[in-house]
Amino acid sequence: MTISTVDQDGYPDARVLILKNVIDETFYFASSSESRKGQQLKENSHVALTFYWPSLGRQIRIRGIAEDCGDEAGADDFRKRSAGARAVALTGHQSEVLDSEEVLDSSIEAQKEKISRDPSVVTPHWRLYAVNAQEVEFWQGDSERKHVRVQYVMQDGQWKTLRLWP
Repeated sequence: MTISTVDQDGYPDARVLILKNVIDETFYFASSSESRKGQQLKENSHVALTFYWPSLGRQIRIRGIAEDCGDEAGADDFRKRSAGARAVALTGHQSEVLDSEEVLDSSIEAQKEKISRDPSVVTPHWRLYAVNAQEVEFWQGDSERKHVRVQYVMQDGQWKTLRLWP
């Protein structure tokens, strides 16, 4: 899925990441709280999620609020990652400028050794986030541009359904 956040200057940022789970109208993803994405979420928890299937001409757009699920949920998600992915996350420099490939490689190797000594090690900065959907739009493309758009908006705990113009 693509997640879009907004930086402190109001510029949008979008990146593709793994959808971890969907439960009811809540969508889960994970990231370092120290990454650019994590910092933006601390400042403004409003996000947009986008799923697109070009071969089907279908898209789902979701707008909502991302909430940190807490220390244990973040640690549990972290432990489920591969050793290589955990080693990279443990380097702790996501989104920072990389000056040297050698420094990166040696840092990852050091973290792999740390994991081999203690497989349960986690970084306290790894977070699982839950996006509580407030608005969902289903879009079905049409070759004549008469797209079908159906929007669901959460109002007073109930989903209101709207049909939108193409």
